[in-house]
Amino acid sequence: MKTTKLSVAAVLSAALLVGCSSTGDDAPAPTTTAAEQAAPETTATAAADTSTSSESTEGTNAKDLAEALINPDDPSTVYDGVTISDLFSALETLNGYETQELIVDSDINSVEGQYLRREDPTMASVQAYMALNNDEPYPLANVNDSEMEFFFDKARGFTESQNHMPVEKTVNTPNFEWKCFIPEGVQPDDVHHSICFTTLAGRVIEVHHLLKEKRANVIGPVDNLLELVDGNLAALK
Repeated sequence: MKTTKLSVAAVLSAALLVGCSSTGDDAPAPTTTAAEQAAPETTATAAADTSTSSESTEGTNAKDLAEALINPDDPSTVYDGVTISDLFSALETLNGYETQELIVDSDINSVEGQYLRREDPTMASVQAYMALNNDEPYPLANVNDSEMEFFFDKARGFTESQNHMPVEKTVNTPNFEWKCFIPEGVQPDDVHHSICFTTLAGRVIEVHHLLKEKRANVIGPVDNLLELVDGNLAALK
């Protein structure tokens, strides 16, 4: 069984810590290297591993791959009228950020956008994937679905692994309710890394927001990023 793609967090954090935008040079695009872990068969788990057999490309090739993956008999590629290609299109850009990489994972039909705002600096990722139950696609009704607790536990565990206390917060944007995990007790030169979730067309939408703690008051809360993501996804709801 596969877990959430939270290991993208470590890569994004490392890129931010080394000063991804301090010189103005192009920063290397962060990549997802999620590992598989065992999970109870009765627990919904995320389809979320970008292994060597999956596609990780930008631009037209990834867009074509997303289109080719659509299978009416596979709810992980089309559910409630929303296709994996629709999600790809929604994540191609994020207002105020540079798109660093767009990833389509053909193994588990997930889409991910990774973004950078150099002037802050701030990094973000938005992932869309369908949970699995007994290795079968498991559409979720909303962010309060009981199976979402599995993903929340992963977010709590990740935050605690960084020696921070996760503070849970509900954020409401115009079209979505989000469950967020905000780190508390972050030192000024460390990375402030928030993780938020909602659902759309049966999929989990997972958002990561990373910035230097000493800039947190200037950049503002994760709510601002979620407003931007809401604007991208609203037409698909």
